Amino acid sequence: MSRLPVRLTLAICALCTTPMASANMVINGDFESPNAVTISCYQNSVAGSWTSFGPGGNLGSGLVESGYSTAGLTWPVARSGTQGMFVNYKDFAGTKVAQTISLTANTSYQLSFSLAGINGDAGVPSVDVTLGNGVGTRNFTSAANASWSDLTWNFTALTTGSTILSFTAMGGPVNIDAVVLSVSPVPELSPSAMMAAGLVVLGGLALRRRSLNDRVSATRLI
Repeated sequence: MSRLPVRLTLAICALCTTPMASANMVINGDFESPNAVTISCYQNSVAGSWTSFGPGGNLGSGLVESGYSTAGLTWPVARSGTQGMFVNYKDFAGTKVAQTISLTANTSYQLSFSLAGINGDAGVPSVDVTLGNGVGTRNFTSAANASWSDLTWNFTALTTGSTILSFTAMGGPVNIDAVVLSVSPVPELSPSAMMAAGLVVLGGLALRRRSLNDRVSATRLI
């Protein structure tokens, strides 16, 4: 086969790949369990696969109903499902929610989640996301209102084993939802790309056969 069909085939494959989806490694990432009645505050406890760490009183984390409103404050409409996680009641810094996960060394992952504040509270949402296994901590912020910001963190684990995924409120009211952790998508050929590549290969073979036939005919004439 000539070089041109090969190059065309590679170009088609590069342009027409689609990522393979992988399973969410986070349990209850949309915070639908347990069911919240308006807003359910808790601290230093386990709820729906998440553990909350707070200073006590009304400063802990809590599940909140979609669009809940009280005393001039309105929480965001849930980004996924009917509930979200309000990490730090009264804008207290240091409150966090966490979950144990497992990572594999030298594997690339993608963490995505949504972050929002509260309408009626001028504080800017700021949250530290922390992962072990050599990953570290990264800070994320959002606008000072109840509008969601969809955020993504791509990273590679350096070691294998269990670690803690945590979201720690650093300032402002912090609401999170739609937490998804998965192995980074691996491109795969789409059906149209495979068909196009096959046609290019067949075309290349046909051209090669025609070239050989022309050479044979020329030889006979000589």
